[in-house]
Order: sequence, then structure tokens, then C-alpha cells
Amino acid sequence: MTACEANTSGWTMTVFGVLGADGVSRQDNTLQFMLILFLKVFLNILVAVSCSRSLRSSLMGYIAHSVLLADGLLLSAVTIPWLLGEHVDTAQCMCFVLAHASTIYSVLPLPVLFLGTLDHASHLLLGAPLTHTRSGLAYFILVLLLWALACLYSSFVTNTVVWHINRYQLCMIQDSIVVTYFSIGLCLLTLCVLLTFHQEATTWIRASLKYIDSCPTPEHTFSWTGQERVNGSAFFLSHVFGFATNWGPFLCVTTVFWLLDFNAPSYISLNLLWLMCANSLVVGMIFASSGEASRLSVSTLDEICDWEMCWALVHQDRNDYNAEALLSDASKSPS
Repeated sequence: MTACEANTSGWTMTVFGVLGADGVSRQDNTLQFMLILFLKVFLNILVAVSCSRSLRSSLMGYIAHSVLLADGLLLSAVTIPWLLGEHVDTAQCMCFVLAHASTIYSVLPLPVLFLGTLDHASHLLLGAPLTHTRSGLAYFILVLLLWALACLYSSFVTNTVVWHINRYQLCMIQDSIVVTYFSIGLCLLTLCVLLTFHQEATTWIRASLKYIDSCPTPEHTFSWTGQERVNGSAFFLSHVFGFATNWGPFLCVTTVFWLLDFNAPSYISLNLLWLMCANSLVVGMIFASSGEASRLSVSTLDEICDWEMCWALVHQDRNDYNAEALLSDASKSPS
């Protein structure tokens, strides 16, 4: 396995090769990097196929497609030195490619979250139409500009020097602090809410199963087991429970890996799973604040979480929502 030693600034010293006792022969770790990147590309393709509708409807979808394309290019860039073998300095090529890639991927999460939030707010709060030819072109230019600025930044700050310490060939690779602490903070916040309101969570799960299996009726809506609570609190908790049931396992696995000190470089941690998780969070938060007006488009922006069901379960009056439309959208969403 590739050995890494983390430091406090978000960088790691990653082993690309180990020289033999004669100082000439070399144990190459390139194949391991290729395998990890291949698995990431494969996972990204699965996510892209399962969320194909929502990925065509927003800026986050265009960014997700660009990440998928960038991962394919990165895999190709890592494969070429391995195929050339003795004709190139594999360690230097690998260090150059992955060091720049880690810097580029590390600066993307914050602007992605900011721009994605603005885009979803324009749809759900301001009622802007979903993607058509003109907005699609604007999304394409914006994504291209985002990657160009990240590449420009990387060209100034990335250190591509191969370090030789004893017999190890090392390179500076950057972690994504934003992705890591976003996932950990969200996991801890969700766990705190679930532990505090565990009885309500159990009731919500039962109500959601009844909602999916049959036409929603007043007796299937979300009740608070006899406790008096403000409707706004019920609305908030319903959305938290809906988010946790879909993304809780992913967030918990990410947190466990961090606790075990298995910090992934930024070009691995920034993937389509994380993007879809962030997308669900942003859509859910905006939908919770906007209410019924956004229900016509929310299922198009997020295919993972059924936010319409979360909205319906806290409304006792059946006339407050179109049951047939909600059930139709729920049946089309992936399991």
C-alpha cells in the first residue's frame, strides 16, 4: 500500500516509489494509483447513471459531469507514464500530475457549494426556469471558468518536486479540508438531531413507509407521539430525517475513515457521491425555507431525497398537497 504521512496544513507526503538497495532498481506504486482512480471513475459512472435526470437540470449537475470527465483525464494521465515504463521518469511524472490534480480539486468545493446554492435558490425561491439551451451554455462557460481558475491557481502554488528520503520517493499531495470537515460536521450534526429526537425519528420512518406503500391519508401523516411541538420544528426535523435516511451511511463511513486517519487526497474525496450529498443538503435547505411554491421542480433537482414526502408528512390536511402527483414522483425516484 501507498504510505502517507499527514501534516497539519492539509498536505501529505505520499510514497510514489521505493528504491532498491543498489539505488537503481525501484518498487513502483503507479499501479495502485491507477486502480484507485479506476474505482473512483467506475463509482462516479454509477452515480451519474442513477441521477441522470437531476444532473441535466442544474449547475451542480454540470459540475458533476465535469468532475467525471476530469477523473477520466486524470486516469489517462496516470496511465501513460506507467505504459511508457523505462522511457520516462515515472516518479516525476506521477508527482507532477497528482500534485497539480490535488491542488485543483482541493480549491473546488467552496465555489461549488456557493454557486450551487445560488443556482438552486434561483429555481426554488425565484422561480427561474430549469435548464434550456441558453442557461445550459451559461452553465458550461461557468464550469469551464471555474476549472480554468483552479488550474491557474495550481500553477502558482503546487510543489512538484520529488523528495528522496532514505530510499523513499515522496511527493506533496493536498487533502481537501472543505470536503472532510463538511462531511464530518454534517455527520455529527445529524447524529445529534437523531439522538435527541430518536422517538420522533422512529415515528417518521414508520410514517414514511406507510406513505410510500399507500395513498397518504391523515392517519399516515407524521404525528409527534402526543408531544406538543411547533409546526416549524416538525418541518425541520422531517427534512433532517429524510436527509439522514439517504446520506447517513455515506457520512458515517467518511467520518470513520477520518477517525482511522485514512485521509484521502482531494482528487479522491471530491467525487460524485459527495457532490450529490451536498446537492441534497442545499436543495433540502432551500426547499424547507421556500415551502409549497417550489414543489414543482424540487424532484427534478434532487433524485435522492424525497423532499416532497418530507413536506407531506408534517401536514395533516390532505388538501394542502396533491397526493397523486406526490406519489407519482415518489414512484419515479430511485430506491
